Amino acid sequence: IENNKIDVLALSLVQWLDGFSIDLEFLKKIKILYPHVLIIADGTQFCGSTNFDFNNSGIDVLGASAYKWLLAGYGNGFMLFSDQVENEFDLNTIGFNAADGNFDKKNSIRFAKQFEPGHLSSMNFGSLKFSIDFFGRIGMERIAEHNGNLSLMAKTEFKKLGLLTDRVENRKSHSTIFNIKANDAMYQKLLENDVFCAQRGDGVRLSFHFYNTESEIDAIVKILKTGR
Repeated sequence: IENNKIDVLALSLVQWLDGFSIDLEFLKKIKILYPHVLIIADGTQFCGSTNFDFNNSGIDVLGASAYKWLLAGYGNGFMLFSDQVENEFDLNTIGFNAADGNFDKKNSIRFAKQFEPGHLSSMNFGSLKFSIDFFGRIGMERIAEHNGNLSLMAKTEFKKLGLLTDRVENRKSHSTIFNIKANDAMYQKLLENDVFCAQRGDGVRLSFHFYNTESEIDAIVKILKTGR
């Protein structure tokens, strides 16, 4: 950042391909050392998987689709902005509905609303609200603890089998997404045993959420062992 005079840092909090997770304390440290740097984060593979406080994250802009861990279906998402951002951006255009059909309001509407592009789906937003309320009833602390236990267990077992890359093995913490070393035959064996997974890159991606259990990870490990 110092050597290259970087003003904007844009990154995914969790990488969709292999679950590589950014240390949030690292981002907070960057913000303290370089308060002028705008940190823009993609939270699609992150939001809903663990506890998160945007106001204390050091992140300036967070955008996320809600279909993934928030379980809110396709076609909706959201963006969060820190107080600093409004003074850093100058929007050239806004959506028709953002100004309520009156472009004379362009310079008077609140900052966040300027990013609403056009015709919005109240049903889609309703599905997001339903999920957020549902997560709230369960408790994000409980979800975060459960997912953390699943991640640790999966990482430990996959590491024993030599199925993880060095960059994942050497991280102190990881998300609930794993891309394991597996060929086509192993992928088919997992599918045949009712394991929902996907071929991504050179491996197979497995993902876990609060509705999964440790016994399910045990079952996957047994399949992986018998298929080698």
